[in-house]
Amino acid sequence: MLSKDKSRQILFILLLILTLFWTAFIFSNSLKDGEQSKAASGKVVEVVEKAADVIGIEIKETGDGLTLEGVSLFVRKSAHILEFAVLGFLSFLTVSFFVNGTKSLLSLLYPLVTAITDELLQLTSPGRSCQLTDVLIDMAGATVAALIAYLVVRIHKSRTAKSCNTVKSEKVKIFAQK
Repeated sequence: MLSKDKSRQILFILLLILTLFWTAFIFSNSLKDGEQSKAASGKVVEVVEKAADVIGIEIKETGDGLTLEGVSLFVRKSAHILEFAVLGFLSFLTVSFFVNGTKSLLSLLYPLVTAITDELLQLTSPGRSCQLTDVLIDMAGATVAALIAYLVVRIHKSRTAKSCNTVKSEKVKIFAQK
């Protein structure tokens, strides 16, 4: 059986590797040219269209109401939020090995640098552009996920502390009875 310290080291390394692989995934999406990116989004839009049709929602080509262009924009921006929510969650968990409490929110610096780099990378891809609004959207996803991770860690630590205190008080009672 692994010691607690060894288990923590392995978990940290695993989280660090996952964070770096996820960053590579984000960058690989940014290096796709405009046509490849549009095609990937288009596949998701098709699924949304079919689902909307099943439940009786009409998506129009153009005009008022729900349009294909609006759905496509929603899908693309949702992809930004999701990509960076995962990165924010992983980044928070990784950084929380070094700092505790609200200082762990410094983990948002990594997604911020990644978001800026991501947008600059898109400048190198034909048919793509760099947008400040995408950095803000990315950071919204990362921030919400980091806050969720913060709450999960706090709840876990609180439950662990209660469990340890219960075990200690039981040992004290047993020892006192002897």
